[in-house]
Amino acid sequence: MNQRLLGLIPMTGRDPFQEHRQASFLELLYDLTLVISFGVAGAQFAHALADGHFAVAVPVYLWVVAMITWSWVNYSWFASAYDTDDWFVRICVMVQMVGVTVFGVGLAEGFHTFMEYHGHLDVRVMVLGYVIMRMAMLALWGRAWLEDPQRRASTGTYFVTLFLAQIAWVILAAAKPSFTVFAIFFVLLFALELYGPYRAEKQGGRHPLACPPHCGTLRSASNYHPR
Repeated sequence: MNQRLLGLIPMTGRDPFQEHRQASFLELLYDLTLVISFGVAGAQFAHALADGHFAVAVPVYLWVVAMITWSWVNYSWFASAYDTDDWFVRICVMVQMVGVTVFGVGLAEGFHTFMEYHGHLDVRVMVLGYVIMRMAMLALWGRAWLEDPQRRASTGTYFVTLFLAQIAWVILAAAKPSFTVFAIFFVLLFALELYGPYRAEKQGGRHPLACPPHCGTLRSASNYHPR
């Protein structure tokens, strides 16, 4: 690949001990889309509680928050490891914002299918939004695998576990599972997505991808200093 011809910046990774890393305006915008999804989830949770669905509303809300937070954490982790700012990365971030929007659109339907449970769950729109977010991350980890041979073992682990999890999410949503089946597979798939970073960082060697201690992963917009 001729990176200069394509207008790409080599993705070689940041110094994990670099201080005062500043956020881009695009990252701030991405954060705002996530904040909106948190707000929509909170509103749906409040409506469910008002209707007396406490026993169902709490686990559903926790599931939704976990999905949003994990996509946020994983992107922040990647951005802390690779500070590449070219058109490819920007498009991937914008695709993630589209995914967040789709996820937010599906929240009302998602909460409703749990509240009015009739033997199967229809969470296809929410899962579609989540998979869009994660597929954009898949493209970023795949590019890192191609361009950063020093960290290829780690980035490959991120890519494979993320890819397998998204296939399983799509199959699960398309099957319209029962509540029990959904709960079991949610735990398994989330464990797989958590295992990916754990395993990848074990393979990091002298050039770990982990965010250093001074670098907060979930940083509020008020703590950002746009570059």
